[in-house]
This record gives sequence, structure tokens and C-alpha cells, in this order.
Amino acid sequence: MRGLRVHVVLLCACVLFAAGCGGGGEAASPGRTDASRVAGGGGGGAGRAPLTGPARVSFTARADRLCRRSHVAVGKVGRRLRDLASAAQRRRVSRASYLAGAADLTAQAARIARGALDSLRALPDPHDARFTAYLRASSLQVGYLNREVPALRRGDLRATGRLNAALGRNGRRVQTAARSFGFRVCGG
Repeated sequence: MRGLRVHVVLLCACVLFAAGCGGGGEAASPGRTDASRVAGGGGGGAGRAPLTGPARVSFTARADRLCRRSHVAVGKVGRRLRDLASAAQRRRVSRASYLAGAADLTAQAARIARGALDSLRALPDPHDARFTAYLRASSLQVGYLNREVPALRRGDLRATGRLNAALGRNGRRVQTAARSFGFRVCGG
């Protein structure tokens, strides 16, 4: 049961950490980024100048509003996961019930984060490599969450532990890229 307790704490932290509007990859391959989907066409802006001045401020504010909505939604999921984890630690729910519930909540958090990332990709392309880097790192986050779901269903705490560690490492990349671009909410 000790392994489950450690996992409970790590999973709660990682789901909330992933909510930094870092989400939206492919379930089967978190390392794969479909460049054609990044910011509606690449984000690097071949030959185009990045947004500056008021246009950049407007873009960043719009993106941060999208991220704020996902943060609120994932925060609710995180609280439900925390409550489930607390019940598991107090042995009010079985290990199997905890794992099934954690898998469902993790899948829900991944869907929310993916929706946020899809909304960011639908915004006009700011033609900035820092935004592209943010989207790519964020895509990995949901990929990791999506891979964690079947591991939880199998009860494979080693795999979920490895994925939680990857979420933490990549989450720092998401935050760095978000700050570099100038986001205040996204990546936080």
C-alpha cells in the first residue's frame, strides 16, 4: 500500500502540473509533433516577422484567457483526484477503485488540456519560434497523460511513476517556453 500512497501524491501533483495549459498531443506517441497543426501551419513563420507591439499583447491576452479556462477545469479534476487519493490513503476505497478512478480523471484532464491546446492552435499564427516551442512541449504533456491512463488501468505504478517524472521534466520546458513567449497564464 505504501507504493500506492506515493503514487497518489505524485499523480495529483502531475495532473495539476500538466494543467499549465500544457496539453494536447497524440495519445500513442508523446514525442511526435505534427508540425502542420502547430499554430495553424508551423509557427516558425517562414519569411514572416513575429507579432510585435499591440498585436502581440492582444494575441498573448487571448491565449492566456483560453489557458485560464482550462486551468479552472483541470483544477476541478485535480480536486476530485485529490479527494479520491485521500480516500485511498484512508483505505475508504479499494486499490482497484482508486486506480480506475485515477485513470478516468487523468483521461478527463488530458481531454481538457488537449482542447485548450487545440484552441491555441486555432488562433492566428504569431510566426514566433518560441510559441511553436511552447506548443510542442505542451503537446508532450497530454501525450504523457494519455499514456498514463492505460498504465493506471493495468495497475502499473512503475510505468505511471516514469510518466509522472516525464511530466515533471517536460512541464519545466513548457513553463520556460511560455515565459519566453510572454505568457502570464499559459504554462503556469
